[in-house]
Formats: sequence, structure tokens, C-alpha cells
Amino acid sequence: MRKFNKTLLAMTILLAASGANAAAFQLAEVSTSGLGRAYAGEAAIADNASVVATNPALMSLFKTNQFSVGGVYVDSKIHMSGPVTVNALGRTVAVGSADHNSVVPGSLIPNMYFVAPINDKFAIGGGMNVNFGLKSEYESDYNAGVFGGKTDLSAINLNLSGSYRVSQGLTAG
Repeated sequence: MRKFNKTLLAMTILLAASGANAAAFQLAEVSTSGLGRAYAGEAAIADNASVVATNPALMSLFKTNQFSVGGVYVDSKIHMSGPVTVNALGRTVAVGSADHNSVVPGSLIPNMYFVAPINDKFAIGGGMNVNFGLKSEYESDYNAGVFGGKTDLSAINLNLSGSYRVSQGLTAG
């Protein structure tokens, strides 16, 4: 019984933990068709080749080669305000204003997928999408620009997947 309680506690803590996105943005723009329905049912709908990213088992439902390419443009509206202060010799001195608009420029987030059915049971597919990124540009004459400068960070997800239809109601991907 004691071992069961420890296992239950460990599983509860594991399931309660969530992912951390420190100082950047997780991008969930997997496909443009998914974005149109707010990604509702994305892992259960086989409407285009973007299933490579969400549920590769669905690739076995396609009868012909499928190619999907798209992009989502993110136009961030980040407005900053407040004072720029310096702490020196135990004193805080205001040296300017941090008021600024459009610190984050707009960005295009691309995605591209391909699915090729080999036969009635087996299919392979590949995909490319961006799932993490951050970009900021501070002008040189901006008072708080010395703290940020120019930052550009992104991660590209490339994947190769396969699916096999075991039976009419069971597919592994």
C-alpha cells in the first residue's frame, strides 16, 4: 500500500507539471487549415498532409500523394512603457523613458508537409514547421536599447514519419 501511495503521488506531480516557455514564444501554427478551425480536432482530422506533425497514424488514410505548404504571418503589437533607471552607489536614478511601440517585428512562420502512401497499409511522410521563436529589435537611439539590442532565435522542426494500418480500426504511426 505504501508503494502505491508513492507511485500515485509521483504520477500526480508528473501530470500536474506543465511546459515552460522562458523568454520566448511557443508557436502552434502547424497548418493554415488547422488555424482556420482553431486547431480543434487537429490530431483526428486527415484533411491534408499536415497530419505528419500532429498524428502520423492518419497518413495511412490517404490514397494519393499529398503536399501541403503554408505560412502564418504574426504581426505582434507590443507596446512598452515606463522609466529607464540605473542603480548606482545605492541610489536609483531615472535616465529616460522606456516608451516604445513595435519592438517585435512581424514574422512569417512557414510549414511544409508531404505524405506518400506506399500501399494500402503503409505510408511515409515528412514535414517542416517552426514551433519556437523570438525576435526583437531595439533602435540605437532608444533609451532602453542597450538592454536588448537585436535578438533573433528560432527552432525549426524537421520530421520523418511512417504509419502502418494494423486493422480497419487500428493504425500505428
